[in-house]
Amino acid sequence: VQFAGFSNHVGGESEGVLFAGFANTYARGRGLQFAGFSNFAREKVSGAQFAGFLNRAADVDGFQFAGFSNIGNNVHGSQFAGFVNSAKSITGSQFAGFANNSRKQAHGSQFAGFINKAGDVKGSQFAGFINIAKRVTGTQMAGFINIADSSDNPIGIINIIRTGEKGLGITIDDNATSLLTFRSGGRNLYGIIGAGYNLQTITNKLYALEAGLGVHFSIVNSFRINTEITTVALHDFRDTDFFKSSLKVLPALKLTRSIELFGGPAFNWVQTSSFRGRELQKNYLHEWSGRNDFFDGIYIGYTGGVQFFF
Repeated sequence: VQFAGFSNHVGGESEGVLFAGFANTYARGRGLQFAGFSNFAREKVSGAQFAGFLNRAADVDGFQFAGFSNIGNNVHGSQFAGFVNSAKSITGSQFAGFANNSRKQAHGSQFAGFINKAGDVKGSQFAGFINIAKRVTGTQMAGFINIADSSDNPIGIINIIRTGEKGLGITIDDNATSLLTFRSGGRNLYGIIGAGYNLQTITNKLYALEAGLGVHFSIVNSFRINTEITTVALHDFRDTDFFKSSLKVLPALKLTRSIELFGGPAFNWVQTSSFRGRELQKNYLHEWSGRNDFFDGIYIGYTGGVQFFF
């Protein structure tokens, strides 16, 4: 065991424990290294590195914990960083407040507040904003966008999958809300984003925005059932609002390789705080009012449309 107020320097292998107020530097490490600022290993670390700011090792068989960043080539274990983790390849998991980067491959999972980037992923990616990978065996979950060569189960509003589907759709529902939508995803899961306006209110337009997630259930080559969970917000940017969250079951028929017709029932939950918002839907299975004249209602409606794949 070595204790230093400022730094420990080992020319060869450190087998045991290093404690330093600022930094530990060594060739190889077997055991634990604790530093107020950084741990720097020129070769392999078997054990764990704990640093207030930075851990750096050629190869890691164990764990890296850093307040800011962990850097390694081949990591067998996990990296935990307040800001960014970087590895050539990792067998284990990466957890970062901002970004994870596995330049070649990741056998495990990546968790980041903003972005994950990897080559091939045998596991999953979870990011607050964006995931980027080549081939993904598992799930990609991002707050906004997933990008991959192949990924069957991306969960995000936009999913740019080279081997997946991308389509522009035109939809209309029982409230006469018309939308131009972009659906994108993999073989099983896809994301939805759209914009439009309500046709009931031509003289005083209500503009619409939609976002959601969907699942494909294939029946035969040209027929499938798409199940979607979406939220549509209608607003005139003055005093009218209308929010509708829906569970939709949409049988879909492919007329050609690039054209699909779809339509079906939707179970809807409506929320509005304006009189014009209440007028958009007359009949409810159940309705109730809350504070500040906020109105809630549930009813069964429908949605239909056409989609063009590219």
